[in-house]
Amino acid sequence: MKKIFLLFFLFISVAGSAQSGHQQAFDDFLKQIQGEFTTYEKQINYEFAETLRNQWEEFQVFQGEEVPARPKPKSMPAAASDAGIVSCVIQGTPAPVENSIFGTIANHVIHKWLTWQSKRSNKEDINKARQTLGAAIGNTIETPKVLKRLISFYNTPAAIDVPHTYTSYRMAGNTEGDVADFWTYLAESDFEYVVKQVAEFADEKGLENWSLLKYVETVSDNVYTDSQENEKEVFTVFLANQLGLDVKIGRANEKLVALFSIAQKVYEWLSIKIEGKKYYFRFDDEKLTSLYTYRTLFSEEVCQIDLLRSMPDLLSPPARIQTRTVRSLAFDCEMEIPLDTNLCHFISEFPRVRCDIPAMSEVNSLFARSLYDTMYPKVKDLGQFDAVHLLMKFMHNDFGYATDQDQFGYEKPFFCEENFMYPFNDCEDRSILFSYLIKHILGMDVILLDYPGHITTAVAFDEDIDGAYLDFEGKRYYVCDPTYLDSLPGMAHPDYIELDCKILKI
Repeated sequence: MKKIFLLFFLFISVAGSAQSGHQQAFDDFLKQIQGEFTTYEKQINYEFAETLRNQWEEFQVFQGEEVPARPKPKSMPAAASDAGIVSCVIQGTPAPVENSIFGTIANHVIHKWLTWQSKRSNKEDINKARQTLGAAIGNTIETPKVLKRLISFYNTPAAIDVPHTYTSYRMAGNTEGDVADFWTYLAESDFEYVVKQVAEFADEKGLENWSLLKYVETVSDNVYTDSQENEKEVFTVFLANQLGLDVKIGRANEKLVALFSIAQKVYEWLSIKIEGKKYYFRFDDEKLTSLYTYRTLFSEEVCQIDLLRSMPDLLSPPARIQTRTVRSLAFDCEMEIPLDTNLCHFISEFPRVRCDIPAMSEVNSLFARSLYDTMYPKVKDLGQFDAVHLLMKFMHNDFGYATDQDQFGYEKPFFCEENFMYPFNDCEDRSILFSYLIKHILGMDVILLDYPGHITTAVAFDEDIDGAYLDFEGKRYYVCDPTYLDSLPGMAHPDYIELDCKILKI
């Protein structure tokens, strides 16, 4: 297969210099490559359908873990006016790192479909080839007779065409054979045309991993009705597999369910383990003890869903970007914070995860630029101590405080943008936003310190300062608490200074 694509790329790169007399040779070559590509993809699916027909087995179901409850203070603690900075070593143990898998098991398969559509950097060469040879290079997969489906993806409009026969198919039941028969039916259809459209929308909106999976689910919801739950689940897994996501179909209590291999820990969802990997799923029976599925991967190209690389950059059109005006006491100015309302909706439905996941996730580019343009001019001429202190004052004075239990009734660590969506935040939310500002406004290293009932941060300064610190991976980090009102860099709350903490690397 690699040889096929190498030949195709080589052909495209030199197509601009071809002569019109080579038209027939070009057409013949294009048809050959298209046929080999389509045959290869279909063959993978035919073979996998046999796996679905024959290789299911029973797996133990693990109950979902609750998000750890934190008995946080009802009001924001404040440093006494005469409180001094105590220089001491604090004790911490590194927590297991929730690393991104990008760069080692990259979610790259989507780019195969975009490449086949000739969405490449050398567009001038491609356009020249079109003009010279009169060839529709970008239309190598023929459009079938279709039904158009209008889609709303978190209020972002989209449309997708599917073969007109899709909606009329009815699975006979939910057995392995029924799943295999439907998979074979999809493999025999013009599924490449559907996958291309999903890949194009994902490329346009910056969808990958979890956000890509959510769009696939949205497509399935719009192709099949509520009475076609089995078809909907299988179609979701079918599309996800073509796009390189490690998703399986399982059966529990006579219902089919999609199983998601996620690289990071997810709270509250049920899961199974296959070859050391957890597959998470949502199910209405929390006492479920087992389900049936298969071990075999769809292909060697599928990879786990990486929640750290799952944020779309921009979902809303310009008209739906809402600007929140924040009066900042710390910076003595009004801040205009743009919020992508559709992206905020997406974030609100994100799986429950450990707080270092939001701290490490990418933020919306408009939001990031707004913070930088407002804050960087205020800190660029300050020394590190004063710059960090100013950002601490921003966290101390410009947000209302309330615990998650008081505001929501459950634990909910905020992504950075959510601090400006809700009227209040608490210690972990402030630590997530503060750590982002330290890294991206000041360019300094920062870690999270997870205490029983409290999360704070520690910052690595270029020079030693007075205060509570710990040494981690060759650097000295000083406590800088964005929830300890009126505290200074290096000042740790006395209730936690002698406790052991877990170090969360971000």
